[in-house]
Amino acid sequence: MGRAFVRVVAVLLAAGAVAACAAVAGLDSYSPCNEGCDDGGRPDGSSSHAPEGGPDAHDADGGGQGTVDAMSEGDGAGETADDASDSATTTETEAGMLDASDAGERDASDAGPTCPAVTDLDGGRLLVYYPFEGSLADESGNGNNGVATVGTDITYTTGKLGQGVSISMGGHGVKATGTTQVSGPKTLCAWINPAAAASGQAMPVFVGGAGSTVDYYDVEPAVSPSAGSCTVTANTLFMDNGACSTSALAVTPGAWNFVCYAYAGSSTTFFVNGGTHVASGAQYDPYTLAQIAIGSNLLGGSTTEALFDGSMDEVSVWSGALSVSDMTGIYNGGSGCRLR
Repeated sequence: MGRAFVRVVAVLLAAGAVAACAAVAGLDSYSPCNEGCDDGGRPDGSSSHAPEGGPDAHDADGGGQGTVDAMSEGDGAGETADDASDSATTTETEAGMLDASDAGERDASDAGPTCPAVTDLDGGRLLVYYPFEGSLADESGNGNNGVATVGTDITYTTGKLGQGVSISMGGHGVKATGTTQVSGPKTLCAWINPAAAASGQAMPVFVGGAGSTVDYYDVEPAVSPSAGSCTVTANTLFMDNGACSTSALAVTPGAWNFVCYAYAGSSTTFFVNGGTHVASGAQYDPYTLAQIAIGSNLLGGSTTEALFDGSMDEVSVWSGALSVSDMTGIYNGGSGCRLR
């Protein structure tokens, strides 16, 4: 019996030694996990490959410009679910919150078809693209994020594709940013949903310039439209560039409409849902991107500040005049599409 007792004690001591070794081995295997492990205490692969500064380096470039890194391009090499969650960390910018799409996480901003390539821009390029998916991030890749105060200037609402913004009465719409000079040929496009009961003064879709040299790219309201001394018609596109540039192109209030103003140097092509009208005359320029307001006469000028009454989505600004063919491609038969 004494020998049996000694044997039991020996077995127990051996088991304890094995457990101790396992604990030591466990500590050794855990030490690389100080910055990232899965639920089982194993390295998840994210930290050992993360840039200096931790997971937030996947979000933006640190300057609040909404730059998308390689992760959002879908390379996915060596990524795990934990790494994807790290990359979805949002970063607050001057323009608001960058949503998950800016960090490589698929969300509503990735929904919808992709637009066909623009083929006839005469050397121009996309300068600003605001899909308004819960943020004012510029998805053109140029970092020209919009600026607005949610609840005062805009609210997020259902857009043409995913989310859009509703311009708040009493606010200032959305202000573009950027030092790029917009001079000569240019195009400004947006999906707009004007309120059916809007009335009075012409509603600005875009305003560009400063002081008394301002281009107003407007749509007339449905009820009792007015535009200073110009004779205008309800629901039609109108441009005030120091002259009364009117058109018979009409939008449908209470519905989504695709509108563009494409300036080619001596005339502007108005585009509404596949229809076009050419208005002759020059525009005021140059001005910078930061001198462009969306949905508001934010910049003042000689007229009383006006606001767009309704919702907007998929805003884009281009250097160069888009061709009718390219505008028709972006319109996509009324279904719209994502530029990025």
